[in-house]
Amino acid sequence: MIVNDLTGIILTAPLLLPLVVAMGIHPIHFGAIIGVNLAMGGVTPPYASILYLGMRIGKVEFLDILRPAMTFLILGYVPVVFLTTFWPDLSMWLPRVMGFVR
Repeated sequence: MIVNDLTGIILTAPLLLPLVVAMGIHPIHFGAIIGVNLAMGGVTPPYASILYLGMRIGKVEFLDILRPAMTFLILGYVPVVFLTTFWPDLSMWLPRVMGFVR
């Protein structure tokens, strides 16, 4: 099943939101979690729509891009996923500054 980020949000957010709220997670924080995780799904194989598009534009073979992409994911993206998920104040800082959350 091919799902882009918007479709993934439309399909999963309404299903998971009641569970997440029951667990005590703020809906804005849940939005940050789901956004970061779906974005990471767009650049990780086997789905990797963004990765495959970049390969076509750059005329690069899959095996040539795989090692740098996985290095970036492990060293750059996985820490962001963990920080977003397990440090709610980081995700909620800007909404609090803008006055959306008290």
